Amino acid sequence: MQSQAMNTALFLYHLCWNTPKIITDVRCKYERISVTHSKELKGVLQNLYCPPGGHGRGVCSRGAVKAMTEVTQEIVTRQVNYEMRALHLIMEAKPVDFREELLLQITLDNIISCVRAVAPTWWSICSNAAFTPKQAARNTKKSSPDTVLHRCKMQQLMCAYLKSCGLKARAFDTLHALYFCMSQKTIYTAVDTIAEMTQEWMKADVKDYPIRSLHDNINIRFQVYEQRTDNKSHFDSSMAATVYPVKDPDAVPLNAAAYHEKRASGSQNSITPLDIFELDSQASPRIHTCAVYQIIRFLIDSAPFDLSTYEHKESELFKPPPPVHQLPTGPEHALCQYMLGTIHQEEASYEGNKRCMHEWLWQLGLDTVENMKHISQEQLIVWMGDQLTSSRCRGLKNFRSQDLNSAQRFEFLIKLVGWFHINLGFSFHHQYYGKPGMMGLKHAIDLLECRNLATPSVQGTFHHNLNELLHHVAKAHFQDAWCTIANIDSLDELHSCTPQELSKLASKLWEKLASTHALNKLREKTDKAANDYFQQAVMFNRDILDYLELDDAIKTGDVGRVRNLLPRLLFRFLGGGHTDYVIEILELIQALECKWPEDLKVWVLKYCWLGNTTGQPGCFSPFDLIQEHNIWDIKHIFAVFGPYATWEYIKKILAAIPTMRKVKDHVNADINHFRRGKMHMKPSKEIDVTKLQQAYAASKIHVFDPMRPRLDIECPLTTCNKGPIRCYCVRQSIDGPRDGLWQDRPSRTGPTMSHLL
Repeated sequence: MQSQAMNTALFLYHLCWNTPKIITDVRCKYERISVTHSKELKGVLQNLYCPPGGHGRGVCSRGAVKAMTEVTQEIVTRQVNYEMRALHLIMEAKPVDFREELLLQITLDNIISCVRAVAPTWWSICSNAAFTPKQAARNTKKSSPDTVLHRCKMQQLMCAYLKSCGLKARAFDTLHALYFCMSQKTIYTAVDTIAEMTQEWMKADVKDYPIRSLHDNINIRFQVYEQRTDNKSHFDSSMAATVYPVKDPDAVPLNAAAYHEKRASGSQNSITPLDIFELDSQASPRIHTCAVYQIIRFLIDSAPFDLSTYEHKESELFKPPPPVHQLPTGPEHALCQYMLGTIHQEEASYEGNKRCMHEWLWQLGLDTVENMKHISQEQLIVWMGDQLTSSRCRGLKNFRSQDLNSAQRFEFLIKLVGWFHINLGFSFHHQYYGKPGMMGLKHAIDLLECRNLATPSVQGTFHHNLNELLHHVAKAHFQDAWCTIANIDSLDELHSCTPQELSKLASKLWEKLASTHALNKLREKTDKAANDYFQQAVMFNRDILDYLELDDAIKTGDVGRVRNLLPRLLFRFLGGGHTDYVIEILELIQALECKWPEDLKVWVLKYCWLGNTTGQPGCFSPFDLIQEHNIWDIKHIFAVFGPYATWEYIKKILAAIPTMRKVKDHVNADINHFRRGKMHMKPSKEIDVTKLQQAYAASKIHVFDPMRPRLDIECPLTTCNKGPIRCYCVRQSIDGPRDGLWQDRPSRTGPTMSHLL
């Protein structure tokens, strides 16, 4: 180097592949390899970039900062470009990828692991940009991978998710400008694609699996922004339907020939009042067991008793009775549903229902002559809905009973009313509303300052609010009944009792304060010795136990317990004058006992009464309630706004709603699971229950006092004695034949099952 007047920088320049003669020299090649493979090379480069020491003594060494920074930028840029090309093959999102299975496969963990493996340099840069080395050293318990930028697939998922959340068009444009999601046009095209593909999958499933279906009315307000004579804001009605394929491998196909044969013979052998009483007598022991358990639950779930501090809290007596016919749970039993396109037709007319039936069969791909012949001769379709739907389907079949073939007569349809619309809440509101001084529901509404419960309504949250009120009143009633039957002032005094003693007290409470036997005892007393407050409390306790039993059986998916309550539902609707639901319950009992073969009974109980959209235990719902949720999604969650919001466009995209709902739940569970749940926190009800219980205790509604003034109303028991509900109240004391008990009741319906009315 000295002989050639060469410094170290020039020597390294010539050594590192810049002079052809040195490149091929053996000695230089050896020295070059020793430098590039040296373990000390990294330290040398670091010291060249930032020379160590001397800074504290005022010595400033600039080092090779500028040169190494420029080279490093070139190296990193080249490496990042290489990684981005490799990442593009994995992360690219195409328009055809807007499919349910592909969208649900996109998870944050998969995105992170993929980026880390394919683009480590880019990941390192973004990670170090997200937090400093000191923060990384302190943060030993968690990492922040979600701060790293994502590319197309995450944008694709976010695009579908934000559309599912109802993001406005202006917000879509802003987020698209920030490259957070795809454009609004892209998601509109994607929704159309999802709807078309879902319809194809639906037609394939309809061919491969048996189906059940349901339809209901939908009302939407169309808002216009420029009013004209032919363009004004208005409410309009349509009909929306949903198809539910049965993909259970254990499902046995229905035998249409056996059904028609059994139906013909069953029509000649109608059920009698004695048969209905016998059904209730057979189910009474099971209902009694559940009622006693419900009474025990009122005690152990109460705040004063505080089960966690009870010595025998693990007792078997505190566990629910075994199920009668429990529906299975699990992800494989989650409900599969396809939403059909809406039809701009009102539901009230028979002609409208006929048109809708033909339209939906066309959407299902079953409208050809061959398919209709196959369905009418070899298949059965259970068609569910509310009372109006069931009534119109029944009337439509009656009106077309003389048509030429079974397809035109709709003989393949089996009508079924949903359990959500067989709602006892309105019946309780009608019977127990009363006046403020009668200790009924009106008293509870005023005491708790509840709103919008004075008049029954089918809109808004009336059903939910009434259901909560009935649960609160029931709990307050039975907590006061516990104090009365045990002769105590507070429920915490029962801590000294054993579970066996509590069980005996619960049975005694049911017999004395919540049974038909107790009401029969009161009937034997003279009018002067009667106590209307006590009678009303006992009758409410007896009736509310059936209401709570039905509600719990539906939520848990025990269709056997639901079936046990059919006779009692009939008696309640008869006594309340709800003739439409009397017909529905009678038709259902007649079908289960006389008109349906065994395979159809099992099919209806297992697949057509209750559905579970998640597969989780305790999440069962009636099919008509699931349809109400679908209608809510159409009107609010996935609502269509703007001048192009028409029935035609709603019909076009409706099939995409179940997929969009799954995408929304998938993103919430995968990304947002630790921040916010799907349901709001319920406020504590103990204050309301305590307030009601104190009022009932002060009024002594569970204490018989013959000196108490009579209520200025007609006694409910007197009302019962005037009609066929009397049969239920006195059935245990009837001697001799019972066939003539209902003959004095005039018929208020058509010929169908009229002898029972």
